[in-house]
Amino acid sequence: MRLFIAVLYAWLSNCAWGADDAYLPLSVAPLELRQTAGFVIGYSEIHEQAAWVVYELTPDEVRGTVGRTNDFRFDSQISTGSATLADYRGSGFDRGHLAPAGDMKWSRRAMSESFLLSNVSPQSAAFNRGIWRSLEEHVRRVTIATGTVYVATGPVFGSGQTKIGANNVAVPSHYWKVFLVLPEKDMVGYLLPHRKGSMPLNSYKVAVDEIEKITGLDLFAELPDDQEIPLEAKISRAVFSGKSANISSANLISINRASKAELESLPGIGPILAKRIIEGRPWRRIDELIEIKGIGPKRMQGIEGLISVK
Repeated sequence: MRLFIAVLYAWLSNCAWGADDAYLPLSVAPLELRQTAGFVIGYSEIHEQAAWVVYELTPDEVRGTVGRTNDFRFDSQISTGSATLADYRGSGFDRGHLAPAGDMKWSRRAMSESFLLSNVSPQSAAFNRGIWRSLEEHVRRVTIATGTVYVATGPVFGSGQTKIGANNVAVPSHYWKVFLVLPEKDMVGYLLPHRKGSMPLNSYKVAVDEIEKITGLDLFAELPDDQEIPLEAKISRAVFSGKSANISSANLISINRASKAELESLPGIGPILAKRIIEGRPWRRIDELIEIKGIGPKRMQGIEGLISVK
């Protein structure tokens, strides 16, 4: 029997997310809801981290210009108390974001709240800075290419799991991410083992039903059954990328006219590379960017479908 998370609809009626209640998961486990400016958390006290995080992402939000605050901190709004900085100190694990800081650049408050430890999970450096980061950047590319995307993400806890710190923060065995692409009417799920990624990102695609089975969650539960059931049963074969998606010219970033902040919104482009792009103007073709020191073939592949010279 599905147990609806306590006070969900009462809480939603008092927040800006009320229109998006169809996109919050249901859970049989007791979870505490935590609303922030940019995302919603279903917090698991026994694991001392979120069981899921859900948020909406739009192209304008991806192009935000707020910088990282790096103010990792205890979340005093969790009634039982969240993990602490001391739990992670000396553990050998990164403080890995569930709702990425890179998706919260549209608001200083949202950016800062992404560093709450209720939104953090212990991740190995190779995983956090490798395949997990690649998946986060992929979601941003999909958003720019298609429009509004609803993202749900979280950990998977295995038996005999490692725990860190005085609060016994559980180290997940896997992580999952699901995003609903409304304009395309597609739902894409990824299940990643918590280790250094060694295969292409598409190799980790799974049916959303599989993620629900191992987590005990019902994702996007309030979607009409005639939409939810077929979307969750299949492994999406769609390839959302700058090259293959139908991106309107209005959504492309001009490498000849964009501001430094707009260029920095591109995946893999920081202040130094943005400055070099501006200094190299005018550009006649986007492939000329490969001449810039620091923009190799891999980085170029990640941005070429998101930019124009117009």
